[in-house]
Amino acid sequence: RNRRALVLQAEGDRQAAITRAEGEKQAAVTRAEGEKQSAILAAEGSAQARLRNAEAEAEAIARVSQAMLNHGNPAQYLITKSYIESLKEMVRGNNSKVIFMPVETSTMLSSVGMIKEMFAETGEQRTTQTEQTPPRPRQLPT
Repeated sequence: RNRRALVLQAEGDRQAAITRAEGEKQAAVTRAEGEKQSAILAAEGSAQARLRNAEAEAEAIARVSQAMLNHGNPAQYLITKSYIESLKEMVRGNNSKVIFMPVETSTMLSSVGMIKEMFAETGEQRTTQTEQTPPRPRQLPT
């Protein structure tokens, strides 16, 4: 009897281990499928976001180009805008003690003046911030 009970106990333990392993395997497969689906959805969402950003940027460029047909070069406007935004980011940094300015700073400043004129001609409302004219760049010794 004792031997038979041991055999039955061993068989029950073996079957329980098999069932447990199959359950763990199924759980791992289900978890992996969920992670795969999650990664696919995240990638699709990211792609849609990039596409919408590109479409919005194209629309903004088209509008700027249309507004500037008689007022200047839209490419120069976009470059100047990007340049000014980059300067803002450099100044915001914790280690922004030195700012390197290109030699052609006067060109950038004249572009800022062109943008101001364009807004004045199109009747754009001013913001509540006071406008400050940057100082003229000084001539470096040669």
